Amino acid sequence: MKTNYSAEKTFEVLKQRLGFNTDVKLADWLGVTAQSFHATKKRGGLPESWAKNISSKLGLSIEELLNAGRARASFASHEDFDDFFQVPLVAARLSAGTGSFETEDSEIGRFAFRYDWLRRKGIPEKMVLMRVRGDSMEPKIAHNDLVLIDQSKTSVIPFDIYAVGFDDAIYIKQLRPQPGRKLQLHSFNPEYRPIDIDLSEESPDECRIIGKAIWCCHEL
Repeated sequence: MKTNYSAEKTFEVLKQRLGFNTDVKLADWLGVTAQSFHATKKRGGLPESWAKNISSKLGLSIEELLNAGRARASFASHEDFDDFFQVPLVAARLSAGTGSFETEDSEIGRFAFRYDWLRRKGIPEKMVLMRVRGDSMEPKIAHNDLVLIDQSKTSVIPFDIYAVGFDDAIYIKQLRPQPGRKLQLHSFNPEYRPIDIDLSEESPDECRIIGKAIWCCHEL
């Protein structure tokens, strides 16, 4: 079912917001083939399922997206447009299994969030998005989910979820402090055993709290 929104206009505003210079990059961000993307753009109407997917990824409705696009064409930062802030998606992939060695922190894209919402959650300038690989945190966090990490929040609150660097890997786990300066990295999937870390034996470089997970996005 199509919506009343123009696919072409929506795509142009999305490319501006996300900093994409080609339709191929936007199609990849939407999770569709280039052929499907161009066919939809040619037909004119934005499919309802695509509108829901875009709204879920951005945290705002298509109407809000287009209104913002009409108000200001550039979405470079919240200094340029006070309502929104673009959080970088980094190449490092959080592991929800046995650890990910893809630890490069280079930026590979940006996702726009309402700046006032981010401020209620923490410090927007310290936030990054990372994609999860593995199923150990299911059903709460699934494979390929995007997780928003606030790197300003490194003090451990028991039973909250954090990104943790350990043994040259990055994990997304629930943290459970244990007696004697020990820390347990807990998985929600019962098939995965907890990872126990003795902080008294590890240097700060070998085990570090990257930041607290404050939001995640499921792809359907």
